[in-house]
Amino acid sequence: MLKYNPMPTTQKNPDEQQSTEPSGQKLPDPNPVTKKRHHYEMVWQVYVPLAGGVILVLFLMILTVSGSNYAIRKGADVAMIWLITPALVISLIILAINAAAIYGIAQLIFVLPGYSRILLDYFLAAGKIVNKMGNRMVSPFFQVQTFNAALRQIGRSLRPRRE
Repeated sequence: MLKYNPMPTTQKNPDEQQSTEPSGQKLPDPNPVTKKRHHYEMVWQVYVPLAGGVILVLFLMILTVSGSNYAIRKGADVAMIWLITPALVISLIILAINAAAIYGIAQLIFVLPGYSRILLDYFLAAGKIVNKMGNRMVSPFFQVQTFNAALRQIGRSLRPRRE
């Protein structure tokens, strides 16, 4: 069995290391042109929009906090109430569902063992019936094979032995 060691101990500098597959074959180095293009695309498609979003959110946060006008503050408070209310309602519904589930499971813990035993008894009885029916269905084939084996043994015993 081959073991994969991502950092071979024979190389001293991890920057000089080439990639290896688990089979020990060396993989080619990445194409420098595509690697540079990937880095460029990563910067412009991930990091720049992320930084822009963070700056925008920080600007809006500062703008909201620094507003000294009472009307703006009152409107912001009302808007915050309207934003929080749906989340609060959904959270209360989820809390009620969880409470009902906990209560139902607690009630089932007292009732379930008796019914589980009854169900187990039915399954055991059904297993015995299936086993008995399977043995009845297979027994004719076993009888034929037993009869054939007996005939072969009789035939072997009637043949003269070679010495």
